[in-house]
Amino acid sequence: RRSSMRTALALLLAAAAAFANAPCDIIDPSLCVFPFPNDYFRPVGPSGVALTNYSNTTWPLDADGKIFDVSNGWNGVNGFSPAQAAITYLPNASLSGTPNLPRLWNMETSLLATSVTALINAETGERVAHWVEADHSSDEWDAADPSKNKRAFMAWPAARLNGSTRYVFAVGPVAALGGGFVQPSPAFRAMRAGASFPGIEPERQAHFEKDIFPLAEAAGLSRGSLTIAWDFTTASDATWTHNMLSMRDQALALVGDNAAYSITSKTPTPRPGVAMEVDGFITVPWFLSSISPDIGTHIVIGSDGKPELQGYNDVPFKLIIPTSVANGSKPATAQYYGHGLFGSASELTNQYLDTEADENGWVMIGVNWIGLCSEDIISDAYMVANDLSLFGFIQARLHQAQTNALLAHRMLFTSLAADPILAVNGQPVLSKASPRRYYGN
Repeated sequence: RRSSMRTALALLLAAAAAFANAPCDIIDPSLCVFPFPNDYFRPVGPSGVALTNYSNTTWPLDADGKIFDVSNGWNGVNGFSPAQAAITYLPNASLSGTPNLPRLWNMETSLLATSVTALINAETGERVAHWVEADHSSDEWDAADPSKNKRAFMAWPAARLNGSTRYVFAVGPVAALGGGFVQPSPAFRAMRAGASFPGIEPERQAHFEKDIFPLAEAAGLSRGSLTIAWDFTTASDATWTHNMLSMRDQALALVGDNAAYSITSKTPTPRPGVAMEVDGFITVPWFLSSISPDIGTHIVIGSDGKPELQGYNDVPFKLIIPTSVANGSKPATAQYYGHGLFGSASELTNQYLDTEADENGWVMIGVNWIGLCSEDIISDAYMVANDLSLFGFIQARLHQAQTNALLAHRMLFTSLAADPILAVNGQPVLSKASPRRYYGN
């Protein structure tokens, strides 16, 4: 029995060691987390499932030398975002000096066998449309001194990638500033040649031989021409949608067509083109650990693995009824308004919206899109300045914001539609049969 226990423990430790890759992928030594996204950071764990598994030293330190805490929900995900750019660093790369490089203005080049880059669906072998650029968020660029150029090389998919799908990104010869070509890292040069290299395990070399190099060559990039290549797998669609869909379904089951609301003010003809401006509150199911924009706010998950109702909250809304609907000259459309970054529903008072609503018969309603609205500025700024790994609280509040917006829009053509403020000659101007639209700023 002791022998079997020792054997089981040894197997468990071996599995755990295999799961914990070295914190950096040495095929791009410029930054520990590069290239990204990358299945190197998604090893197969003891359970046999491949999940993201970063070290706290994988991500760059912030300006104050603080680590990026991967325990804040970054590990244990079954893949990467389907809208993520493929990112690496190519020292002294000259994008303008590289023929057949797909850019935003000629991304169709990316589908040709002559393209210098290839984003490949590993299941079908087909090229995927994309464009490349140098990272414009970095100002580390000096044309007179190429050694100072530190902009990442980014390849953006032209459309959302498929969920639960492996992709290969391969880069052929890229011109270097001052002449010649960007050279591959020593590790990748060795892998390309099929030679051993310290830190490259035989299993990984075998994976490249079987699952990466052949796909790049089939797409038109010869193995010997590659500057770098790697693969990544997108997360399942359910990974990104399961909490939101559960919150939506629960909210609709709890509220349905009978959203409770209260009206706090009605202002007749506040501006030209507006017959009535209305302020009020809608009562919504709440799934977050906090109502205020506290750092650390999260979706409360129940024992069934789904978001758990925490009670109800009254959320402010703003509504404008255009003159053209009030006087019966235009049929009404139920229009939801999504405000701009760090804005609020009060943007509905902008004159250009008054004009458009009156011209088109839009009855417009909006709520604050919590997570990225005016009330979040301080918390969001604190997170950016102090600990980016806490970004998840914004995501949680955005889930609740989506739920609130859905219910507010639905209220407009259900329970609120029966209110006298939305009647002309005693008849409701909106119903479930009314056109429904979204207007995003």
